[in-house]
Amino acid sequence: MSQYSDLDFTPTDRNSSWTKIFNFIPEKSEVLDIGCSSGNFGAALIEYKNCIVDGLDYNPQDVKAARKVLRQAWVSDIEQDDLKKIVAGTKYDAIIMADVIEHLVDPVTALRGVKKLLKPNGFLAFSVPNMAHTWVRLSLLKGEFTHTDTGLLDKTHIHFYDVKELERVLDEAGFALERYDSTVVNIPRKMVRDRLSELGLGAEERFFDYLNDSLGHIYQFVGKVVAKPPGQVAVQTSHENLAITRSPAEDVHLYLSDLDRMWRDREIELLHQLRWRRPFKTARKVASKTKRRITTERKKPKK
Repeated sequence: MSQYSDLDFTPTDRNSSWTKIFNFIPEKSEVLDIGCSSGNFGAALIEYKNCIVDGLDYNPQDVKAARKVLRQAWVSDIEQDDLKKIVAGTKYDAIIMADVIEHLVDPVTALRGVKKLLKPNGFLAFSVPNMAHTWVRLSLLKGEFTHTDTGLLDKTHIHFYDVKELERVLDEAGFALERYDSTVVNIPRKMVRDRLSELGLGAEERFFDYLNDSLGHIYQFVGKVVAKPPGQVAVQTSHENLAITRSPAEDVHLYLSDLDRMWRDREIELLHQLRWRRPFKTARKVASKTKRRITTERKKPKK
């Protein structure tokens, strides 16, 4: 099974790309999930929205699991195979490519092929990691670009995207953006200042304004695109809804989501660092102890 097969859909997590894509999909839609893995997300669409879901994935073991929960699932390399033939001419109301585009060698050609599987009023829902996230920028300043099993620097990513490169690929593939959203992971200002200080640099208020304006807080771009009419020229896309405009309650929710994501990412780092006989169990144990220690220190009254 792939490293993605155990991912679960949590509908209450509003800072999840799956939740945002889930909200794009109308009830009773006929859906194709490209990169379906074990079918967990498609199963949620079937359960909660009464959708009909098919799946494609390159991993045979994942597809074997997906066939148990989806209408149909096929082993396929979407850059090599004839997709129309695989799905037997089926057209879909929605096609999902959640964290798939960055794995493609020739994304424009692949997306053009995917577009042919949409019904006339169908759409493609996608999520793509943002390589211009603040943490990546800070790592590059430090001279680091370390790949991991999952996340922004997933070692299986072939292309890396900022918002302009993503929009160029979608436009060349013949898609028009209909809706933009994003997941957010904010790096605390103190952490940013500490990282810069290690390099002999400082950060004024305008630096943090620039990070926000240049979408450094965005972890993944999430969107919904439709096929452009022939001859339609690309329209300049507004990124206003990607800026930070949240209520205090949403800030608290996102902060808790960020903490959870950061702990999961820390566990992945530990897996790379530790070479013991049972690394996963050990990494979780170490991460849990570290979390308890930090929480205890924060609760201690200041003298």
